[in-house]
Amino acid sequence: MNTLVVLATGGTIAGTQGDARDGSYQAAQVGVGALVSAARQFGDASDALAPRLIEAEQVAQIDSKDMSNEVWQALAQRCRHHLARPDVKGVVVTHGTDTMEETATFLDHALRGKLRSDQTIVITGAMKPSDAIDADGPSNLAHALMVAADPSWPGVYVLMAAQLHRAHDVRKAHPWRVEAFSSGEAGPVAQVVGGATQRLASEPVATPSRASMQPVGEWVWSGPPHAWPSVAILTCHGGVEGRWVDAWVQAGVRGLVVATTGNGTLHQSLAVALKRAADAGVAIRLITRCAEGAVMPSGETPWPLSEEVTPAKARVALMLSLSSVP
Repeated sequence: MNTLVVLATGGTIAGTQGDARDGSYQAAQVGVGALVSAARQFGDASDALAPRLIEAEQVAQIDSKDMSNEVWQALAQRCRHHLARPDVKGVVVTHGTDTMEETATFLDHALRGKLRSDQTIVITGAMKPSDAIDADGPSNLAHALMVAADPSWPGVYVLMAAQLHRAHDVRKAHPWRVEAFSSGEAGPVAQVVGGATQRLASEPVATPSRASMQPVGEWVWSGPPHAWPSVAILTCHGGVEGRWVDAWVQAGVRGLVVATTGNGTLHQSLAVALKRAADAGVAIRLITRCAEGAVMPSGETPWPLSEEVTPAKARVALMLSLSSVP
């Protein structure tokens, strides 16, 4: 196996800044062929990538703030197609950073069991447009390709700013810094230095077993994306009103992710309304709104805790979990 596949979806890595003075930045303007060409020329990766056959495919060309079920389905289908090929070692997905953590969660759930033990998916992007004088896209893509070619990293990852993050742990932590991504308390699992991927000495914080995830419904692959289960996020805060839960239920949601205060605490008006929603058949998952840490389980928790690390990731996981329910 010597082939790497790059699947492009747009984002800032394919964006152009134009004249920064007039706000003419546009995401998703540059094709995948140009991205791969720039990555092949990046200093410490050029020799490592020279013997590799790299195929490139444009799956979408969007600003990732506009990510949709349709693009997710197409991306998962193309990943599964290429990973089934005996010659393909890994797949790299280029992606905008705004919803990168959600796509990482989606692929982590949807493609489990679809990868061989030496196959890797790496999602990468950029914080600066492709025509910026200090564009970070070429180095990020080059490093992602190097990781995808390394059999030491089976699974789904995100690579940004030379740091490799597990799909489960990663989240966008800053709106504009180049080092915008974090794995919280778990930390990145590796870094790319001098053309080599170095495993970090510290072991990542233990996270829930991915084996505990329910199988994804087959219609995720072929069913109409507009019919995927509707899942909403609701944040608990001072002054929150239970009628907002009722409004979501009336709108037809099948699941609600609730970003709780502190260690899973809920405003009393929200708790009452959520009980009505659960009685009506709506699936509920709780997660803390805190930037770090997770809710510690206790007998007082009225509904299941999400195993994800942000509300946005929890929404994707619950949607896919519901997809396996008739």
